[in-house]
Amino acid sequence: MRRYPGPLAFTTEQEGLYFGRDDDIKELSELIFVERKVLLYSKSGYGKTSLLNAGVEPKLKDNNNLAFVKIRFYDGSNSTITPNDRFLTSVKQNPDFVKTENQRTIIDIYAKDYLNEYWSVFKKNQMAGNANKTYVLIFDQFEELFSYPTEQINEFKNRLADILPVNRPPRFFANFEGEIFRDKSSVDNTQLDQLYQPVNIKVVFSIRSDRLSELNRLADKIPDIQKVFYELKPLSNEQLRKAIEIPASKPGQYDSNPFTFTPQAIDKIIAALTLEGKKTVSTTTLQIICQRIEGDFIPKEDGKKEYILKNNTDNIIEAEELPEFKDIFLDFYNQSVAEVKTDTPEKVRKFIEDGLIKEGRRISLDQALCNLVSEETLKTLVKTTLINVERNNVESFSYELSHDTLIPPIIEMAERRRKLEEDERLEAERKKELRIANDKAEKERKEREKEVKRQAELLALEQAKTAEAKRAAHLALENYRNQRIAVKKQKKLLISVFFVMVLAVIFSCSTIYFLWKANDKEREAKVNLAKFLIADANKLYNEQKFNDARSSYEDIIDKDLLKYTDKPDSILKQIKYCTYNDSIKKLFDPKYSLASILVYNPTLENLISADSLINLAILLNYESEKNKLEALRTELAEKIKIAVAENKDRVLKFVEVPDKYLYPEAKELLLKIQKFDIKDPEIIDLLKQVQ
Repeated sequence: MRRYPGPLAFTTEQEGLYFGRDDDIKELSELIFVERKVLLYSKSGYGKTSLLNAGVEPKLKDNNNLAFVKIRFYDGSNSTITPNDRFLTSVKQNPDFVKTENQRTIIDIYAKDYLNEYWSVFKKNQMAGNANKTYVLIFDQFEELFSYPTEQINEFKNRLADILPVNRPPRFFANFEGEIFRDKSSVDNTQLDQLYQPVNIKVVFSIRSDRLSELNRLADKIPDIQKVFYELKPLSNEQLRKAIEIPASKPGQYDSNPFTFTPQAIDKIIAALTLEGKKTVSTTTLQIICQRIEGDFIPKEDGKKEYILKNNTDNIIEAEELPEFKDIFLDFYNQSVAEVKTDTPEKVRKFIEDGLIKEGRRISLDQALCNLVSEETLKTLVKTTLINVERNNVESFSYELSHDTLIPPIIEMAERRRKLEEDERLEAERKKELRIANDKAEKERKEREKEVKRQAELLALEQAKTAEAKRAAHLALENYRNQRIAVKKQKKLLISVFFVMVLAVIFSCSTIYFLWKANDKEREAKVNLAKFLIADANKLYNEQKFNDARSSYEDIIDKDLLKYTDKPDSILKQIKYCTYNDSIKKLFDPKYSLASILVYNPTLENLISADSLINLAILLNYESEKNKLEALRTELAEKIKIAVAENKDRVLKFVEVPDKYLYPEAKELLLKIQKFDIKDPEIIDLLKQVQ
């Protein structure tokens, strides 16, 4: 047993560890002993349940005529069990309540239609042997009643109102009283006398002060419910000192060895919890802190301690050895979740944050509704005292957070988790959008390929026309060559008839003139063909169809037309340029195309790849596309700047969460950011944190 119960309320068995409430125990016990109805209220976490369990009940137990019946309604928003069912089960299962199932009384004979009315249940118990017993009905966390439907609340208050007055309830008593007296001769006189005795009932309503207004819903049947009340105030500094100091050094069979606080250590705890006297402290907060310190004094089989104080070796806690108080409830929550080995932390957190808290308040879940986690996980969480377990009215168990003071830090963790889940959902959507964009880009690529193919077909047609023109030019050249052969034949013929001198002279003059004209036309045809091939090659070169341009330039050499050009050396240089630019283009085009697609879908991974591709493209020094490449590079720089800022914000959120399982993802993001060679001191510092 722990010296400090942590978030759980003190039980009756922990009476010997309950300190600091002596005056409250005395005053509330006297009030309950004297009055029939008492309303106990305070802020959540001030220890109402502990006061009743470990203070009032043990003190009043000395009076053997008092029997305590504890009743909890739990959350009723999703419950199939009514408040009436919970009340009757709690009463009938109480060990001080006489089992009356096999005993026949006048209630069974004449009031058989009203056997489950509260007055009948207690009256039959009184007749069965508990005539002098007074039952103290303790409605702990009474505000839970108001989570049930209105008709169920009304049913409960009507039945409860029957047993609170001293007089008999007229609501149904008159229906069977006449029958009893008509048959009086056969009625047991002792039971008849007991019929008119008051039912010995005392009621304690324990409720949070912020829910007191809910009691107005019962005022029509229980008008004096707030007449006698006791307000439980927060612990004073002196009470806090007793609650901290005495349990630590108390001898006995406890999980931890005895230890002591120095006065300075106690002063530091009180000052930290009260903000130097500016705020009050809930007992639950105090108990969680003390239980955490106690863990350092629990012997472990493996020699390890539950919590490690800074320099403690002598079982005396100095002020400087105390753990930090900041986020202690977050630590308690995270450590409790970390104890679970049978389910993932994500599952456990969702079960607690989404299942046991609703609209900012804790609720009770039947075991059948706790199917998100295993039974072993539930046992572990109960063992850590993060959640509490109670047997319910359907022969099963109900689970709930051990105290309301745990709700704010858990809600804070839930908001962080949901924010991360939302970020992951958005990231998944971005990836989906990227896949869609890639699919769209692939579709567009295929359409472009179709268009390129169509353009290629048109170009082939145009080239066919060009080839036809080339063939016509070649045919003209061939005709000139044939004419030259004919001239040569004519020349031979003229020589053979040289003996005709006059005719030979005349014919020789005409032949010389004709030969000169033929040679001139042949040269002109070759010059024109060379110009045509050069123009065609230049056009293809300007269109960046370097391979086709090179073929046209090479045609000039193949056809022996180089000497008919103005600058033969420039043709040879152009062939080299075509070969070089064709190689560069084949390397540049796929890099630029892929980089454009990646920049269009700017995830961190895509921008890293695009950056590498653009750097490679720059190294190619492809002058023809220099302006287009520079524009893409400028757009990439803007996208990188945005992506780095967004992902750095994500890393900052990850680092805020104490769970180390988020650090690998944070580290991966930082390493990706550094691939852009960004010398950001904050990123370097974050990377050190998540190593």
